[in-house]
Amino acid sequence: MDLVYVEFNDHGTGDGWRYLDDVPDVSKLNPCRAVGWVVKETKTLLVLANFINAGGTEGAQRIYIIKSSIVKRKKLHGYGLGPSKAATVST
Repeated sequence: MDLVYVEFNDHGTGDGWRYLDDVPDVSKLNPCRAVGWVVKETKTLLVLANFINAGGTEGAQRIYIIKSSIVKRKKLHGYGLGPSKAATVST
């Protein structure tokens, strides 16, 4: 499981009930940055989790990013988890 840094243009969602003619200016995209563990990836979607357990079997606070909105992606080396390796932290 890889830890990655991603820059993407967020497309957002609505915020509840609004009149149909009350649409915000969508000509400007919202540039965002995220760091997370790649928990799933398809041809069109990247799913990151902010937290994973030490065994790499559970994750929390996921974000779903449409891959066509990604501007930059970088693997953060030295932090990946193999399929059966747990993370260890030195203190």
